[in-house]
Amino acid sequence: MNRFDFRAVILASSVLVLSSCSFVAGLFPDKQKQYKFSSEIPALEIPPDLHASTIEGSENRVEPSRLSASADKSTLSDESENGSSQATLAQNSDDIPLIELEASYAEAWNEVGKALGRLRLEVSDQNRSDGLYYVYFREEDKPYEDRGLFGDLSALFTGSEPPAKEYRVKLEDRRNVTVIYVLDENGEPRREGPGLDLLKRLHQTLSSLDEFQEPDKE
Repeated sequence: MNRFDFRAVILASSVLVLSSCSFVAGLFPDKQKQYKFSSEIPALEIPPDLHASTIEGSENRVEPSRLSASADKSTLSDESENGSSQATLAQNSDDIPLIELEASYAEAWNEVGKALGRLRLEVSDQNRSDGLYYVYFREEDKPYEDRGLFGDLSALFTGSEPPAKEYRVKLEDRRNVTVIYVLDENGEPRREGPGLDLLKRLHQTLSSLDEFQEPDKE
């Protein structure tokens, strides 16, 4: 073998060795390069509104009961600051007397229940889904007058007191306003008489709910 052939063999062997090294390097990447690349990537930032894990069973999960309790407390504080809702005595286009209460249906239902309690009326039944309170009322339900023992006995045995009649206090939801009517036992709106008197007393009581103070308990 001459010198020229020997050099050609050495050159071919060198090329083959370099190719093999490149292939092996591809199978085992340089860890130092990977570390350098990873150090250049900024750390992952968690958005400020993501405070808890959404994975089921996570220990950092917010308890729904605590959320609802805090929301209820906020709602109650707002209602206590605002006081009772504004009540207006009015008539509709059919000349039917009514009360316009600037409150949601839920708030109006609770306030009407309180007002009936303040009036000390007997509530025989109620149906919130239908917006109905069934109450007994007589026009002569006025503050007690001292008529003496014989006067009370006479009224008791002679039946001079008119019997209480059943009326229905009807609530209707009108978005931000709740409308209140007084109906008779047949479901007809009352325009006069004891039914109108009941509506007026209910209006006065609703307008002064925030002025009422519970007596001190001993």
